[in-house]
Amino acid sequence: MKTIRSRFLPGMAFLLCVVLMPPVTLSQGSSVEDQAALILYQSGRDKFKAEDYQGAATALRKAFGLSPNVFSQYYLGLSLERIGQCEEALPNLVALAGKLAADQELLRRGSHARCILSRAESLSKEGDCPAVARELETIRWPLDQPEETRRGELAGSCIIDRAIHLKEQARCREALNGLKSLTVPLSPRNESRKALATRECESLIAGFKPSSTLEQAAFMLVLEGTALVDAGQVSAGIQKLEKALIVLDEPHIHLHLARAYAATSDCKGATRHAEAALKALPELRDQMKPLQNKCPDIAVPGPEASRMGN
Repeated sequence: MKTIRSRFLPGMAFLLCVVLMPPVTLSQGSSVEDQAALILYQSGRDKFKAEDYQGAATALRKAFGLSPNVFSQYYLGLSLERIGQCEEALPNLVALAGKLAADQELLRRGSHARCILSRAESLSKEGDCPAVARELETIRWPLDQPEETRRGELAGSCIIDRAIHLKEQARCREALNGLKSLTVPLSPRNESRKALATRECESLIAGFKPSSTLEQAAFMLVLEGTALVDAGQVSAGIQKLEKALIVLDEPHIHLHLARAYAATSDCKGATRHAEAALKALPELRDQMKPLQNKCPDIAVPGPEASRMGN
């Protein structure tokens, strides 16, 4: 045990042990403020040990206001974090960095990290993914397992949640771009969520779910082809899609080609592939309406065709 004289409270001598700070004593000539602060500090410290964190915060806030020092501030920061008042706790916890013994620093870091994680969780619910990433980057020390698990859950959660929301709005290309931007280590749960969202979006973009070897090969070509078309590289995209069609004659591939050819004003090619898609799958007729605006010669069968096919 060593004796430390606080540079914040002239005239107050504190004994600091390696686990928790024991009772504090005053030297002769201490001010009335120091004496009142000591009474409040001891009350707050005892309440903290008894897990009365609200009562501890009340006493320690007053003690620190009367006579600021690292000891009152230490217990105040911990108490405020325990009762979820992180906006007030964080400035106190940050101010104490590098001013405490090793064991107290570990406790300070734990409270600091939990406040950062709570703030990141709130930002994640608001969908502010860049802000979440910035918050997590401020934690630059090892965490205990519970906090590490929370950080792992938060890392990427915001982007994955947003991707799922975009998928539900049929904006799968945006969703996939977001998922591909994830470079942070993910928790097993988030890895599974990312994989599922990716598979579902890719299937929605391609129009079919691959199961056989041929379907998987064509699926890869369709994804690359449609990405090129969406990026404005229509000719290159058409080449990929034509190759996919060689691998697998699938109506949705014809539909992608019809859209691509229509985008280049090649109505002959658009009509050929649109009719092939409708012949195999008349249910695609609703998706042909935008194509008809560009290529009026595309014939779209009515609902009767679908019923007759059944």
